[in-house]
Amino acid sequence: MNFTVKIKIKSKTIQEGKEHIEALMKMANLEYEITHNPLNRSINQNSALHLYLAQLEDECRNMGYTMDMIIKKPAEIPITQTLLKDLFRLYAKKMYAKNSTSKLDKNEFSDVVNTFQRIIAQRLEISLPFPSIDNN
Repeated sequence: MNFTVKIKIKSKTIQEGKEHIEALMKMANLEYEITHNPLNRSINQNSALHLYLAQLEDECRNMGYTMDMIIKKPAEIPITQTLLKDLFRLYAKKMYAKNSTSKLDKNEFSDVVNTFQRIIAQRLEISLPFPSIDNN
């Protein structure tokens, strides 16, 4: 019988995680294959997204904006980071048919960020730079 098992491990580097898994598999005398998909959205992109959404939430709150100013169905709901993330996820789903932003590759992630920023700029006239290692 053959089946696939995915193991997620937290480590500081890919090499460290790989070595840890290899040691465990050898101890258990199991065959294994380790793959890594470097095209997935990076940890830095994920961190930048959450920082950007927090900054955007603060800016919207300071300006008194509500979700009805972004979405078509009117409802004076305060703009929160959670609602912004849901909206971002909706764009990802509509653009790439992916239910999770973690499933986006780096280029898809950048496309969704650019679309999201354009819509925020058009509807709320807020233009925040997306966080990056270079501008932090």
